[in-house]
Amino acid sequence: MGESTQYPGTEPAGAGTYAAEAQETGDVLFEAVNRYTLEEHLRFNETLRKKSRSVLVMYILVTIWLALLAFYSFWNRLWAAGIICAAIGILYPLVIAPLVNRYFWKKAYRNNKLIGDGEVRSVFTGSGIRQVTPIGTTFIRYEMVEKVLETDTNLYLMVGKTQGIILQKQGLSDDQMNHIRGLAPTERV
Repeated sequence: MGESTQYPGTEPAGAGTYAAEAQETGDVLFEAVNRYTLEEHLRFNETLRKKSRSVLVMYILVTIWLALLAFYSFWNRLWAAGIICAAIGILYPLVIAPLVNRYFWKKAYRNNKLIGDGEVRSVFTGSGIRQVTPIGTTFIRYEMVEKVLETDTNLYLMVGKTQGIILQKQGLSDDQMNHIRGLAPTERV
């Protein structure tokens, strides 16, 4: 039998006062049903990459380092090395890094049974969100939502820097989206 990890602010449904209260009182405000696909996983990770300052700083530092190598190579008449460094310096942030990121995001999706292609039902109650997935149920109190990231197609309820609940806007009413936006500071990405 597998072990489960208990994270601060989350409770298995049916355990603890928040989850028990939500289940007993039936204070369901609304539900959102989404299919967690590879495309959704990639879209979520790409949104986080765009928001990350550390990724931007890394791209800039690598590009500067390669530009300096190219300059040094040209200065010493090492034309081939200079051209290679300049080409990689241009291609790294535009092509190489996004391809490498995408490869590892796909690998993580395929290797993680928690995020496999399955239906996720997010039940919004008076005190939090009950998430029902093919492998189990968890309850996240509203105060654990640090921020809401909004894109054209999705709302991401962030419960950590790289962890969040993915909700597709399609199928949500304006009132439901406003409720979600009101849970934490909302940033348009």
